[in-house]
Amino acid sequence: MEVPKRDPAAAALGVLSVLLLGASFVWAHHWGFLADALVAGWAVATLGALVLSTRAAALVLAGAAFAAGINPTGACGGG
Repeated sequence: MEVPKRDPAAAALGVLSVLLLGASFVWAHHWGFLADALVAGWAVATLGALVLSTRAAALVLAGAAFAAGINPTGACGGG
C-alpha cells in the first residue's frame, strides 16, 4: 500500500494556526480589532488545516473500503 503524500498547504495552515494562537494569548488583554482579527484568523487557519488534512485521510479510507469490496458511494445513491 502506497503511503499518501502530505499536503503542504495543510502543514502551513497548521503552523500558522499555532502562531496565531500564541499571538492571541499575547494580545488577549487588548479588547479591540487586533485581538478579534487574531482570533478570527486562528479559527480560519485551524479549520482550513483540519479540512485539508482530513481530506487525504477520507480518500485513503474510501479507497481501502472500495478495495475491500464495499461501495463507499452506496449510502448516498451513487450520485
